[in-house]
Amino acid sequence: MKFGIRVKLFGGFLLTAAALAITVAVGVYSLNSIRMAVTKLTDEELVVVRHAEQLRAVARTEQELITDYALTANPASKSELDEQRKMFNNELAAITPMLEGDETALMQEIAADEEQFVSAGLQMADHFHQGSQIAGLAQMRKFDAAGEEFIGQLGQVADSANAAAETLQAEIEQTETGAMQLMLGVGIVATLFALALGLYLSQLISRGVRSVARVADGLATGNIEQELDVVRSKDELGKMMISFQHLMAYMREMARVADRMAKGDLTANISPKSEHDVLGHAFSEMVVKLRQLVNEVMDNANALGAASAQLSAAAEQSGAASQQVATTIQQIADGSHQQAESIATSVDIVEQVARTIDGVAQGAQEQAAAVGKSSIITGQIGTAIEQVAENAQVGAEGS
Repeated sequence: MKFGIRVKLFGGFLLTAAALAITVAVGVYSLNSIRMAVTKLTDEELVVVRHAEQLRAVARTEQELITDYALTANPASKSELDEQRKMFNNELAAITPMLEGDETALMQEIAADEEQFVSAGLQMADHFHQGSQIAGLAQMRKFDAAGEEFIGQLGQVADSANAAAETLQAEIEQTETGAMQLMLGVGIVATLFALALGLYLSQLISRGVRSVARVADGLATGNIEQELDVVRSKDELGKMMISFQHLMAYMREMARVADRMAKGDLTANISPKSEHDVLGHAFSEMVVKLRQLVNEVMDNANALGAASAQLSAAAEQSGAASQQVATTIQQIADGSHQQAESIATSVDIVEQVARTIDGVAQGAQEQAAAVGKSSIITGQIGTAIEQVAENAQVGAEGS
């Protein structure tokens, strides 16, 4: 059976209260026993003792009054004797109901002995009043003997009552001592039980709380690789520890998913635990969006590859065009070089013409000869000019 902490605490307090109630009940019972014993002592035994002592005192008074009446014939003594006898009978009537068995029979014997005792005393008084001293003295001895026996019986009754009272007093003291010991024992047992129960409950609660606190501290520092103690309790603490175990498993699952995502694995599927699972929903949406983002990146990469291929083809075309341009430039350079050579040749020819003209100017005599030479040179100049023109035309066509 599983019990909650509330039930355990309530049960512990209930058991403690029951132990205290037992202690109180034992105390009340013991006190009641003592009260009854004291009541019996005060209402019966001590009353019996008091009546027994009173009977013995009345008997002694009767003995004294009878003796005085016998010696003095004082009517007052006789009247006082009658009063004492009434008192004796009243005391005897009061004490008899309090006695049982042999004591009741003894009271009846004492009543008869009292009659004989008084009768013997009155006979003694009659002998003395009649002047028969010898008979009076003889009767006095009988009276004294009867008195000693009668008063002795009353003494036995008083002693017996005192003994009974002392016995009851001892029983009261014993009951009181036993009650105190019993109350002390029950109190000690109840206290030890309450302490043991409190220690058990405190350990039960503190052990689970310490374990949960340790795991909570670890979670606060990011440690998810820890284990709770073995759960044996079925109360709220046990349920809380099981919930923490589920929390640890949940955090480990989230950590594994995050680790796979960090390594580029987006194939993990996350199912939120409930509609209130904010972290689960966030991870699930993040995985979906990362997949979409990766797909977009892959599409862009494919598009970039196609564009790169196009650029490569364009680059090849550009290279071919560049090669053609370079060839053309080389041709132009070659034509320019030929043109430069032709121009240099023309310059040389012009210089020669100039020198020729200078020679013509130097002398008329040389003019005739020079005229022929000039014709030759003029023909060469024409040929050179034609070559320059051809080279220029070729260069223009190549450009």
